[in-house]
Amino acid sequence: MRENRAFLLILILLTGAIAAVSLVIRRTSDEEEPRHISVVFSDSSADRWAAFKAGLRQGAEDAGVDIRIVRTGRFTSLREEEMLIENELASGADGIILQPYEDEKLWGMVTSVNAKVPVILTDGKEKYDIGSRQRLSFVGMDNSAAGAYLGGRILEETGAAPVVGVITGDSTLAGAAERVSALEEAIEAGGGTIAWVAGRSEMESDKGVPRDSAKVNVIAALDNDGLEFAADYAGARGDRAPAVYGIGNSSKVIYSLDKGIISGILVPDEFTMGYQSVSKMADCLSSGRRGLTGAVIEPVWVTRQTIFSEENETLLFPSVQ
Repeated sequence: MRENRAFLLILILLTGAIAAVSLVIRRTSDEEEPRHISVVFSDSSADRWAAFKAGLRQGAEDAGVDIRIVRTGRFTSLREEEMLIENELASGADGIILQPYEDEKLWGMVTSVNAKVPVILTDGKEKYDIGSRQRLSFVGMDNSAAGAYLGGRILEETGAAPVVGVITGDSTLAGAAERVSALEEAIEAGGGTIAWVAGRSEMESDKGVPRDSAKVNVIAALDNDGLEFAADYAGARGDRAPAVYGIGNSSKVIYSLDKGIISGILVPDEFTMGYQSVSKMADCLSSGRRGLTGAVIEPVWVTRQTIFSEENETLLFPSVQ
């Protein structure tokens, strides 16, 4: 009888121990389930985003989080972007990394989302940086500084008072206007002239590069699409082409730089931008606080002579590292 009681007691103790261990394992598993971060940016399948995506993925691996790069076309409205975000929230996103669409209602949309899950913006620093009205994080290039730097480079490298045509590129994105304003100010302060400023609609019209193009000796393109367009235009004109400078990093842009069609490019360090965005979002999620810190990612000036330097190969060709 005593043996039966002893056996029963041991069985009860073992059962309790197994249950306790199972509970600990289950709780540990729940606690260690990776956080899910959704990344929303315009035209996500475009070649020019290769470095940014590589940085996102490396950052996610190092931080132990899951990322979802949302498949998008070119943004056409704030409501379109808002619907994409709503879908991600409904799917359980714990945080949103966002390239914002320029619209007067943008602030309301972004702050509404930030009240639900943390948001990190990758564009529009001056208007939407941390510290303004609500704590939002920004990780990206300083657009005003980039425009001013490009203007200074054009003045330095042309060695004269240039007559510049400006291609703004995609003006629907939040940082576009800042780049244009800073470039114009730098060129005019240095004694140059802005002959015209063209947006996407003029670029894509039958007229191509706009009026009075024969009068310009420099084209400055302020985003990757605009720079590709300028390279096509200059390539078709041959020896009569103006010098082309701009902001971009796609394979087509790099090829045009290597062939001498483009004279110099300011390359956003989008690998670092992607990596830092995920890293800072992971910190934000682990702490439970919004808008911990931002980060201004410095771009790099690249010419035909410096494409294949060790540092620039890492910047321009992250997929082969």
